[in-house]
Amino acid sequence: MLGCDAEKTPRMRIIAAGLTDVGLQREHNEDAFSILAEHGLFLVADGMGGHRSGEVASGMVAESMQEFFETTAKEDATWPFPIDPNLSLAENRLAGAIKYANKRIFDRSLTEAAVQGMGTTVVGILTSTEPALAHVAHVGDSRVYRLREGKLLQLTRDHSLVNDYMMMVPDMPKEAMDILPKNVITRALGNKYTIDIELGHIDYRPGDVFLVCSDGLSSMLSNHEIEETMRQFGGRNAEALAKRLIEQANVAGLLRGIGTAPPISSSRACPWPRIAASPRSPTPRWWITTCRCTRTPIPSRCQRTPAGESTSCSRARAPRD
Repeated sequence: MLGCDAEKTPRMRIIAAGLTDVGLQREHNEDAFSILAEHGLFLVADGMGGHRSGEVASGMVAESMQEFFETTAKEDATWPFPIDPNLSLAENRLAGAIKYANKRIFDRSLTEAAVQGMGTTVVGILTSTEPALAHVAHVGDSRVYRLREGKLLQLTRDHSLVNDYMMMVPDMPKEAMDILPKNVITRALGNKYTIDIELGHIDYRPGDVFLVCSDGLSSMLSNHEIEETMRQFGGRNAEALAKRLIEQANVAGLLRGIGTAPPISSSRACPWPRIAASPRSPTPRWWITTCRCTRTPIPSRCQRTPAGESTSCSRARAPRD
C-alpha cells in the first residue's frame, strides 16, 4: 500500500511512502509497489498464481512500468503500442505502461511452465502539475482512495464477480448475492494478450491524501475505518500512516479468523457456465448455477412458462473484459 500527500508549499509537492507486509495468513508476499517520484508515478500490484508465481507477476509489473516510463521519457523513444488520440499524453503513458507489463507477464507465462497461469492486479496514480491532476488506472480489485477535508472517496471500482453482478443486476436478492465468492476478480494482467484498463482522473489540492492499496488491506478494513485512520495521521507522515493501516488490517484478520485465498480471474477460464433449470413458476426467480471451469457459483435469472414447456434464461456468463 502507499500513501501520498500534497503539501501546502510555494510549489505543491508530493510526500509519498510505500510499505508491504506478508500478513498473518500467507508464507510469502505477493504484493509489490513502486514509487517513481521523478515521474509522479505511484503503483501497487497484487499477484496471484500457484507457488510463488504471483510474487513474480506483481514484481514484473513494478519493473516493467518503471522501464516503460524511463524509456518513453526520452524524446526519440519508440512506443511499443500506438498512442490513443482520445487520451492525454499522461493517460497514454499510464495505459501504455500497464499494457507493456501485461504483455511481458503473458509472454513469460507461455514460455515458463513454473509460472504458467500467473497474473496480477495493478492500480496506479500518475500526477501532473499543469493542471494538477491525479490520473488513475486500474485492473482488478486493488484500490485508490482520496481523503479531502476529512472525507474519504473511493476512486476505483473493483473488477470483481460481485461488483459486476451488482452492476448488471442491481435488484439481485441478498441471498443470491451472499452465495457469490468474494475473492473472484474479472480482470487481471497476464491472462491474455490484450487488457481492458479502467482510466480516470481527479484534481488534487494542498492537504489531499491518497491511499493506494491491495485487497489485503481493503478487505480487512471498512472504508469508515480507513477514513478514521487517515484523518488521524493525515499525509505529512505517510510512512506512519502506512504502518498503522497495515497493523490494523493484521489485527482485523486475526479477530475475524479470515484466510485470504488468491483471487481467481474468470476473464480467461469461464466462457460457459452450466445453467440449471428453474422450478416451474410464472415468476422470474434467481437460480444459482456452477461454472464448469472454476467450480464457482454463478447466479442466473431463469423464467419457466406457466405450462412449463420451455425456459427463458438470461444466462450468467463470466463477465468479459
